[in-house]
Order: sequence, then C-alpha cells, then structure tokens
Amino acid sequence: MGSFLRQFTSSLQTPGQPSKGANVTSSPSSNNQGQTGAGPQPAGAGNTPVQADKWCEVDNAGLGIEDPVWVRDRGGRDANPVKPEIDYYFGVKVINTGIDHSGSFLVRFNLTQLNGADNWQQDYTVPNGLKAGGFLMASVFYGAFPVDAVDTAWELSARVFSTCNSPRGEPLTPPLSLFFSVQGDS
Repeated sequence: MGSFLRQFTSSLQTPGQPSKGANVTSSPSSNNQGQTGAGPQPAGAGNTPVQADKWCEVDNAGLGIEDPVWVRDRGGRDANPVKPEIDYYFGVKVINTGIDHSGSFLVRFNLTQLNGADNWQQDYTVPNGLKAGGFLMASVFYGAFPVDAVDTAWELSARVFSTCNSPRGEPLTPPLSLFFSVQGDS
C-alpha cells in the first residue's frame, strides 16, 4: 500500500513540487481533510475517513428502536418518579433487524416541556453502524431538573437518523416518546 501511494503521489507532481521520497507533511484544511502537499488530488484523497464511507454503502432499513425510552439516575435505576436535583440519563435500545451491517447513524433525544417553555436536544452518534442482529443502548447525560420544574409535564423522545447523506441526519424511524412529570417530595 505504501509503495502504491508513493507511486500515485509521484505521478501527480508538477515542476517545483517535492521529489519522490521528500518529507511531505499534512496540514488540515477547513473541511478536516488532510492535504499532502503533493499536488492536485482526486476527490476523496487525503485523510478522508474511509471507514465512514464504507458504512454508508449499506441499507439502514433494519434499524429501529425498542420501547421504552427511559430516564435513569446515575445508579442506573429507572426514575419513577422523576425528582428535581438528581442527575439523570436518557436512553433507548437500538436494534438492527436487517441482514446487513447498518450505515452510520445517530439517535436524537429531545426533551420538551409540554407548555413549550423549555426544549433540550442531544445526539448519540454511531459512526460505524450496527452489525446485523445487533443492538446497543444509546444513552446521553441530561443532568438535574431544577426545583422550579416540580409539577411540570415533559415529553422525552428518541429517534434514529442516518448520517450517511446528511450531517444533520435523515429520519429512519418515527419518534418514540415517554411522557412524565417532575414530582417533588410529598
């Protein structure tokens, strides 16, 4: 591979560029792809993450999420009821029922106060996809609800998005939601 790359780089040289065997360093560009300084390069050359492209060549039809979306405390216990001033994680089980390895994807968690006052969003990314028949527990840290959130109603939703064709993601599943309220001590 190294010999092939040297031959390829050498074939791209124009007058005034380093000769074969010269020490050429990489410098990052604005799109996070490396430029080797060896002259013009074809699209996708440099430090493009080959593995990410590999996972985008597959079918994501088997990806799904299983009920329920959950809220858990730091000890991993289901939060029932949700209380203020306790740190929480949100999560959901993601499955691949397909016959092929999935492409890269993310799980987007949205938390919305039902009166519309507060909204929160965080993504759990899976850049290398999920093997056929596999599953994972996607989990994100939220933190604590403030004391003034007592007696407020919330919707927590999770949804899978493909990241192969769009950095923002294209929806693959409908959202799965959990409705709850923050309760104070009674």
